[in-house]
Amino acid sequence: MRSRAAAGLIAAVAALVSAPGASAAVQLAKIGGFPQPIYVTAPPGDPQRLFVVEKGGQIELIHAGVRKPFLDVGGGIVTRSEDGLLSMAFAPDYATSGRFYVYYTATRPGDSAGDVLTLVEFRRSATDPDRADPASRRVVLTIDHPSYSNHNGGQLAFGPGGMLYLGPGDGGGANDPAGNAQNKAVLLGKLLRIDPRQNGGSPYTVPADNPFVGEVGTAPEIYAYGLRNPWRFSFDRLNGDLVIGDVGQSAREEVDFAQHGTGAGADYGWRCREGTLATPNLIPPCTPSGNYAGPILEYDHSGGRCAIVGGYVVRDRALPTLYGRYVYSDNCGGDIRSIALPPSSASDSSTGLTRKGIYSFGEDACGHLYLATGGGEVDVLVDGTFKACPVKPLPPKLTLSRARTQTLGPDRSLHLRVACSENCVVTASGTVSVPGAKRLFKFGRQTWPLAGRKPLRLRLQLGRRAAKAARRAIDRGRLVHATLTVVARDGAGSESTASTTVRVLS
Repeated sequence: MRSRAAAGLIAAVAALVSAPGASAAVQLAKIGGFPQPIYVTAPPGDPQRLFVVEKGGQIELIHAGVRKPFLDVGGGIVTRSEDGLLSMAFAPDYATSGRFYVYYTATRPGDSAGDVLTLVEFRRSATDPDRADPASRRVVLTIDHPSYSNHNGGQLAFGPGGMLYLGPGDGGGANDPAGNAQNKAVLLGKLLRIDPRQNGGSPYTVPADNPFVGEVGTAPEIYAYGLRNPWRFSFDRLNGDLVIGDVGQSAREEVDFAQHGTGAGADYGWRCREGTLATPNLIPPCTPSGNYAGPILEYDHSGGRCAIVGGYVVRDRALPTLYGRYVYSDNCGGDIRSIALPPSSASDSSTGLTRKGIYSFGEDACGHLYLATGGGEVDVLVDGTFKACPVKPLPPKLTLSRARTQTLGPDRSLHLRVACSENCVVTASGTVSVPGAKRLFKFGRQTWPLAGRKPLRLRLQLGRRAAKAARRAIDRGRLVHATLTVVARDGAGSESTASTTVRVLS
């Protein structure tokens, strides 16, 4: 049975969804059965591998039609209730570094109820790319979770800036009895942001631009707070927007949202509010901070619903009716739904698909959307015939246009028009070569979302010191040139780069 379940990923899925009489509508196609699948993911830029994380501590890999054991995290994992091996994330440079991270609940010595939330780094085997090296284990971070076996959070994800985000729950119990979610001195009930690489004697580094760095009495790892149990959150692979599915208590489930470049320091309201409702019978009463960010979607527990399962913004072009929409579900209700994110109308609607006991959604390297269920099944969302990830995804076509000679005006800026053949995120940077200067001067790096085939005029600004040096050289009759570089990334993670040179006048 196991060998049959491991039959070729592409062939098995294609056979399921292209059978005679199959309608071209969104449907679920079974990938395989697993003992306790709890999460599905893939390394960035690797279209050939799919990883299934299991609650008991095992990670399995499907590669080239073969299902293989990748890693058994080992002893010490607690698997009761909401505990277990909960997530996995690959470093952005996994192809070269082999670094990946797992998040699980470990035993708490002498405590039958509490546990320790544990973030661990492993590396891929140096001799077999389809195996992890168990001996490479390095503990990055532990968070004491002393009283309850629920509200552990569960998600790991690298954000658009290459930092690792982790969402521990509030510690469990009704109404957050310890007040953790609003207490910025502790890590529970938060969204954390770190650079997980070892830095000398430190197991990780806190990014200098985290919102609470230097604030007395506040843990600098905190990126946002006021979360109850952010079981699953994700970043839009196209534009970097953050979406959080925060599990509610008895009144509301909610979806929280932060557009890329915003959200640092946000207070999502718990325990003061559950959804938009004030939490009753709190002693002392609680009011969200001035950084309160209310949910973009909330729902009650009617119809048997109980716990939101946050998903992903669909960037699979083979799902045209869902493209650009956020897909989510409920662990008890099972209705798979989608919403349009701000600034569009929420327009919450059902996909027409139902699967009871969904634990989580997941993405592969080119944006196919998967789901894992408590019944042991892993499925992929398809519309008609399954289109496998190409071995080498075609990059977006990037077009630059600019005036060959530009004046460095009072705003110290140069301009560039950019177009992309599809929806892209473009990052522009540049350098200025000033004769006589000992170094190149750099423009500030900027990032913009760009709609397919719609040109955008970009403005790159020099710092005051660089502009002064450039103007001085120009006034002395020297030639000053700027090299402008744009990188375009599409929803499948494919990139194109283009550069151009501009002569600068004062």
